Amino acid sequence: MNIPRTLHAFYRLSRSSRLSRGEMAAIQRKLHRFLHLTPLKKRPRYISGIDVAYRGRIACAAIVTYDWQSRRIVEKVTATSVVSVPYMPGFFAFRELPAILRAYRKLRIRPDLLLFDAHGTVHPRRMGLATHAAIWLKTPAIGIAKKRFVGDFSMPAKQKGAFSPIRHKGEIVGAALRTREGSKPFYVSPGNWITIEEALRWTLSLVEKGQKVPTPLKGADRLSRVCIKNVSRNASPLF
Repeated sequence: MNIPRTLHAFYRLSRSSRLSRGEMAAIQRKLHRFLHLTPLKKRPRYISGIDVAYRGRIACAAIVTYDWQSRRIVEKVTATSVVSVPYMPGFFAFRELPAILRAYRKLRIRPDLLLFDAHGTVHPRRMGLATHAAIWLKTPAIGIAKKRFVGDFSMPAKQKGAFSPIRHKGEIVGAALRTREGSKPFYVSPGNWITIEEALRWTLSLVEKGQKVPTPLKGADRLSRVCIKNVSRNASPLF
């Protein structure tokens, strides 16, 4: 698959805040043809959690890679960048991808599956950060968000593993999933190259006993917070 020219254009232009909401939405619509919610082609071994923390206009992306076979963390990387796109619901990728891509280039181990603290197809144009990033990185991904963005659902039962489909405009786009008994559900959806059912199974399988957040994503959250604390307020990292 060739990365479309519009995606390269977004990466260049978003760094200088020259894209309007309409232009960003148009890019998302063009990327929709690269969305394929098909079963995984192979069982993932290396699974990376990705999260981004902020201090003012500085973003720190953290990637933590988990080895499914050995059940341990095998790699951690971070990268910082200057944020040039303001916070706008529905356009997270234009704000966070520059830092994420910079961190991703540091990885020695290429992951088989990506987990994002963000939405995938639970999005008005089915193009949340997890989907947008999966297309760019050519890697299956899952969006695991703390808050619902679009769609309707019934609250799932309280036991671990209970879930309820999220429907938007007549389409099932994800599910509300409880990863710990009695806890608030996560809003899980495919990023790309994975089905909703697989996204739910892998999310649950990566949650350790007594925990709520999948291990790779929990590690990325912690690492991003440590990273941003270590960034000087006067730092001006470059792309």
